[in-house]
Amino acid sequence: TGGSRPGLDRTQTGPAGCSGSEEPRLSAEELSELGGEIVLEIRARVQEATGGLTTSAGVGHNFLLAKICADQRKPNGQFCAGCERGSVLGFLDSLPVRKVGGVGRVLEKQLQRVLEVRTVGELRQRLPE
Repeated sequence: TGGSRPGLDRTQTGPAGCSGSEEPRLSAEELSELGGEIVLEIRARVQEATGGLTTSAGVGHNFLLAKICADQRKPNGQFCAGCERGSVLGFLDSLPVRKVGGVGRVLEKQLQRVLEVRTVGELRQRLPE
């Protein structure tokens, strides 16, 4: 695109540690730190480019998780659930089921009435393995 708008190019925002096999892989902790640094820079650039508009952001290993994370620090903040399975599940288990994309008021009420669950953790415990 043309113009003089500041922005990050795709090489700055691509999946970290996922390019060629000749490059060293990053640990889960390093990926989380890098994700947080990238998000912090993007948020600062948005604020500068827009004359003060604040943003919230989430860092997760998929879009759904990142969106849930972003919701944790609104307005004007960021949150990372981590990359390790235990930290992600610990974070998700504490959330109301309504925080999961696709769970609206009606489904939330049905889950409470039929399965007697209110949190993601309670729901996970009730589901068959």
